Amino acid sequence: MNKILRVKLRRLIILSFIVFIVISCAENSPKFNGDTISERITFGEKSLANPEDVRPERERGINSIANRNYDRAFRTLTNYLESKTNDPEARIFLNNLEVEKSKKPYHVIAVSMPISSNLNSSLEILRGVAHAQYDWNFSRSGAEGMLKIAIADDDDNDSNNGTKIAEEVATELAKRKEILGVVGHYSSDTSIATTKIYQNDQLVSISPVSTSVELTDNTPYFFRTVPSDRAAAEALAKYAQTQLNSLKAVVFYNSDSNYSKSLRREFISDIGELNIIEDPDCDLYTWSKNPKDWRGKATKVLNRVKDSANVLMLAPGSGYLDQALEIVQVNQGNLPVLGGDNLYSAKTLEKGGDSA
Repeated sequence: MNKILRVKLRRLIILSFIVFIVISCAENSPKFNGDTISERITFGEKSLANPEDVRPERERGINSIANRNYDRAFRTLTNYLESKTNDPEARIFLNNLEVEKSKKPYHVIAVSMPISSNLNSSLEILRGVAHAQYDWNFSRSGAEGMLKIAIADDDDNDSNNGTKIAEEVATELAKRKEILGVVGHYSSDTSIATTKIYQNDQLVSISPVSTSVELTDNTPYFFRTVPSDRAAAEALAKYAQTQLNSLKAVVFYNSDSNYSKSLRREFISDIGELNIIEDPDCDLYTWSKNPKDWRGKATKVLNRVKDSANVLMLAPGSGYLDQALEIVQVNQGNLPVLGGDNLYSAKTLEKGGDSA
């Protein structure tokens, strides 16, 4: 086996292990100032994902890392995590300190998530990464070396800056030659936008949640651990067809999201265009940005389709989950609701209530 292939396989083995744990384990302002991309990346010297109840011990520990007082940082974060065991960012910072303290060889992996715009989902991924890092370092590392984790905030959002910040973060990560690979990004849009950047620099990336069929598996530097939208749409369509005698579906989607368009297209392909009820207001991207207008918009659409539709399909894409949940609330369980994987979140259960 040649040297290049061995390096690629080693990268894939380590990254695959981390993403496996990420999947199985599964709002506050981030504490960084300014807009420089380097400030969106941390090994522990600054916090990007502060919890609601920020404790002095946490801040002292992070400040100690910034001041290179690693012994004090280690003691402080250890004490803090004894009572706050569910803080993944602090756990990763402590794991990184363990790596430095051990003086053993290590590899660097980055995890890039939309911390600023989607904190809860980012924390879910970070919990898995923190667990995987600890498990690898103290149970499995062996001759492969330990793992040090860089956390990046790519501000993944379908509105305003789109994928611009994610592309800049990816460019910065690719420049840092010590980084072995990247776990990320979150949405299909950012994964599509950053794949070419990583490929140009021969940096491996694995997305734990991106599902768009536009993401190719042909590049040797991009991998994903979940099925594409084709498989998800097929499962949703099959469920609807087996549960309903005659299928007439209304699909709510976001025309500015690759993920959303991909899932909608595959779902329509599976159930047939004749079974789709079209409405101009089904495109959530055209809705007002004012949340006060969403209930009225959802009510109008559902009133127009209530006599012809017998199932609602929600494929909102990242950044439009709140609009989709407004539809769920207005529907009040009158029509069955199907949804894409980005509806699987704590917010859906919290806001959707019994209707979800």
